[in-house]
Parts: sequence; C-alpha cells; structure tokens
Amino acid sequence: DMPTLPPCTDAPTRLRGVMRRAILLRGMSTTENAVRGDLSGTHILMLGGRYDVLVRRTSAQVEDFRARGATVEVRTLSTGHELTNADVTEAAQWILQNVPGATTVQQSDTSI
Repeated sequence: DMPTLPPCTDAPTRLRGVMRRAILLRGMSTTENAVRGDLSGTHILMLGGRYDVLVRRTSAQVEDFRARGATVEVRTLSTGHELTNADVTEAAQWILQNVPGATTVQQSDTSI
C-alpha cells in the first residue's frame, strides 16, 4: 500500500519558511557553507544504506539538523547506495505516521 497525501490547505503558511517534513534517501551534505536556518517543528527521516560507500557519515548531518530544532529519525537498511523496495516501504510507513490525513492506496507493483 502506498500513501496518498491530503490536499494542501495551508500552502501560504508552509511556503513562508522551511519545509516541515523531509525524507532523505542516502542523504549527502552538499556544501560546507550552506545556509543554516531554523528547523524547529521539522520532522526528517534519513534512510541510509549499511554498505553505502558514497555516504559514510550521516551523524554530522543528524547533529546539525537536531541542533537547529528538527526531529530526526535515522533508519539503516541492509543495502548500499542504491534504492530498494525497502526504501519505498520505510518511506511510506513514515509518511502514514507523520503526515496528518495521509491514507493508503493499493499498488499492484511497487518494484523499483
């Protein structure tokens, strides 16, 4: 089952600041000089691969996000840098738990 998101009724409010929810798949820090905004009220899921040779350390990112007020959940999957069906499953479950109004729809095939 895949999640469907409710209609966006608070777009003007949400567009004023930083996003409120994010799923980072094999999250990599892109720059050392990035703007560091307030992430209070932001919920982040980071999905990492246990055998990922491209993304070795997410702890610095996690610490940075948390220091700026985000709630961060880290899940490590038994994979490398490639995305798998487990990523889809974990992300879908997280959306259902963290996005008010999200519901499921039946998918015939969720293979990547």
